[in-house]
Amino acid sequence: MGSEIVTTILVFQAVVYGLVYPRLVGIDVSKARIYDAVATGVLLVILWLQFGDLDARYRFIFFDTNWFVFGFLVYEILAFVAWSFYFNFKGKPELFKELYLMAPQNPKDSESN
Repeated sequence: MGSEIVTTILVFQAVVYGLVYPRLVGIDVSKARIYDAVATGVLLVILWLQFGDLDARYRFIFFDTNWFVFGFLVYEILAFVAWSFYFNFKGKPELFKELYLMAPQNPKDSESN
């Protein structure tokens, strides 16, 4: 049954990264963070409507978990990869590092050192 959750997440991400983010986010990292938080919430509501009444356990790598933790972890791992592809496709791969706070927010700060 974990494959049903993964399929739901992949379809959701295809819609969000293919249709919503290009129109609403563009290459703005601040908007990307906000819309990603909203998208995560929307996905968790969708998963709750589909799987919330089930008392099933899902295997995530080395431990069993419920639908909420499984869906959240799978979504965040896939979102990490999807954002990388998204910003590379937009021609701005450095924004991926900025999104996950792996690069300085202001490039002039790194030049002054």
